[in-house]
Amino acid sequence: MKVLLFGGTSEGRRIAEAFVSGRKKTGTVKSMHICVASDYGAGLLPEDDELIIHHKRMDEEEMEELIRREGFDVCVDATHPYARIVSGNIRAACEAAGLKLYRVARDELSDKKDISYEEGIIRFDSLSDAVSYINGSDIRNIFITTGSKNLEEYTAISDYANRCYVRVLPSAEAINRCTGLKFKPAHIICMQGPFDRDLNLAMFKACGADVVVTKESGQEGGYYEKLEAARELGISCLVIGRPSEDKEETFTLKDIFNILGLEEKKRKKAYLIGTGCGEGDLTMKALRALSDCDHIIGAGRMIDGLGALDRSRIGDKKLFVSYDKDEIDRYLKDNEPDEVALLYSGDIGFYSGAAGIVDRLDEYEIVTIPGISSGVYLCDRLMIPWQDVRFLSCHGRELDLKEELVNHKKLLILLGREKDAADICRCLCDSGHEAACVYIGENLGYKDERIRSGRAADYTNIRTSSLAVILVDIWEK
Repeated sequence: MKVLLFGGTSEGRRIAEAFVSGRKKTGTVKSMHICVASDYGAGLLPEDDELIIHHKRMDEEEMEELIRREGFDVCVDATHPYARIVSGNIRAACEAAGLKLYRVARDELSDKKDISYEEGIIRFDSLSDAVSYINGSDIRNIFITTGSKNLEEYTAISDYANRCYVRVLPSAEAINRCTGLKFKPAHIICMQGPFDRDLNLAMFKACGADVVVTKESGQEGGYYEKLEAARELGISCLVIGRPSEDKEETFTLKDIFNILGLEEKKRKKAYLIGTGCGEGDLTMKALRALSDCDHIIGAGRMIDGLGALDRSRIGDKKLFVSYDKDEIDRYLKDNEPDEVALLYSGDIGFYSGAAGIVDRLDEYEIVTIPGISSGVYLCDRLMIPWQDVRFLSCHGRELDLKEELVNHKKLLILLGREKDAADICRCLCDSGHEAACVYIGENLGYKDERIRSGRAADYTNIRTSSLAVILVDIWEK
């Protein structure tokens, strides 16, 4: 059997992975062509001599030409449920060429009421209706999770550049589209999902979101995790309804595997875990992940922190002490764990080594488990709201403090050297802010935790531990 697959979704990727992993075992599908719209989508697919990847957008005529030229036995449409034009072109091309078509449908949301909620959900038939609603309301900050394709419609929102935060795939195409439409770089979040409830919660909170705009995209699109995070924060979700399938016959992903005679490849899992600031800051989700994993990797301080846990949670698990990407890469290749936990201090999204390891985990499904960053910890210990604080780091990077002070009145800065706090305080004095209030936290979350406060002029000669953070407030004197 020779299969034509239209993908660009997690369903399409799973079908391709099942073909590659089972091709030599089952022999039902001899070859497969998969069509995706971008180089980024192509880069997420497995490599195999019999998996031919087409990474460009095609119209109906080009699709029909490909079908007639290659002589496929069957076509599978696993494009996004909102890609109505593309699906229509695929259907028309298959009908013209006489090719059997199977359309993959995502789970029906009506069957998921147990993990959904209606209070706080406002539904719209189109994105333009949602934009009109926003313009007629007193909503301030908008967190957009509908992708980059329809971003232009959001520019109709009054003062959109200052009010909108967009989360898109980390592709050059998506980034260029965001910047070309004048969205602020600080308001562009480039990450590939899936996103769990906790990571959504942290992002929505950090951006001070009043509403979240989402498509009704089902479990594969992380829809329910967005709803749960929004409910936790007490903010509304503006939900763009799913287009109808025009009464065409659709098939579940399980149906497609059965039709093609494929078995879904069991993906290995890598948990990226933020361990918090000190001992005992692991979340319940992190503890459950550690229980599931046979291998745990982290820097010495992270591994040592596990000593305080109930040994039944750790058992005889294999511990590997390292934070070096190359060493971790070699360890994973040598040991091939099915489930592995990688530990990082603080939160995985705040100047964390977690970002640098992702490209080494192609064979793994990545599960992110946020922790408490030292910056958030310090603000909470001081009972200072942090939604208007600019988070920075001078640990291993240059920091233009004077430039930051032009646009921000509160700065939270991660430190890495004993003299960093003193350098920052001297810079504040040189900039005319010698009376600015500063808070310096050291060894936060540990038994020797220390927090000091005073004026910038008081700390121009201070020395701190390497585990330190400083909060600068030039409003407070």
